[in-house]
Amino acid sequence: MASGLRMSAAATPFTENEILGLRSVVPTGGTCFDIGAAYGMYTFPLAHLVGKTGSVHSFEPLTGSYRLLALTKRLVGGKNIQLHRSAVGRESGWQPLTVPRQWGFPIRGRAFLAQDATSLGPNERFTSHQEVGVPVTTVDETCRNAGVGQVDFLKIDVEGAELAVLEGASETIAAHSPALLLEIEDRHVGKYGLRATDLVDYLTSRGYRMYVWKNREWTETDRVTVAVRNYLFSVALDRSRSKIPALAGQWAG
Repeated sequence: MASGLRMSAAATPFTENEILGLRSVVPTGGTCFDIGAAYGMYTFPLAHLVGKTGSVHSFEPLTGSYRLLALTKRLVGGKNIQLHRSAVGRESGWQPLTVPRQWGFPIRGRAFLAQDATSLGPNERFTSHQEVGVPVTTVDETCRNAGVGQVDFLKIDVEGAELAVLEGASETIAAHSPALLLEIEDRHVGKYGLRATDLVDYLTSRGYRMYVWKNREWTETDRVTVAVRNYLFSVALDRSRSKIPALAGQWAG
């Protein structure tokens, strides 16, 4: 499963290319969080990289997506994966999740937490929307409850609520400085009255540098553009492992 996703990332537009760069920021035996896991595009490659001695906490609040994630985990094994049927945010509790629908079908990949949102943003183009109550936790609370002593990597894709997740991970970030892979788009963060630069400023003020995956390596950048959705933030990127061989599809995990 993990190797298939990596090959897809190298050869097709259907899997995110940043998967190919995970090996430079995810250590064997490490602990990773996949926040907004959907069907596990990142969960399973992360589980492969951390190995039997590591762990991946995977968070997905929507029933349909969670069931598919759980089914795939059973099919491939995934003993080092712990699934959480919840959203992640600034504070724990129950919150409404807005799920857009088109021609009667839910568009799960564009669902977002409605609390603090002031508009539908780019989701206005969908024909209807449904609100469902979902449990919400925080990174810091999960670490305390699960006895997590070290966090090495967080992937956060929550349709604009990324800053809320970061604020709910303030203790973890201060203690461990994990590498962070965030989806950042002005059109999504704008639902919460924010700009992409607000997230960048929040992290760079805490010692992080921002990178994009370009030409098969992490390249430092100082701005968010419409050409890129995913940005790596790291305080100590291992430059010796930040590249992959030029052969498309090769994985050196």
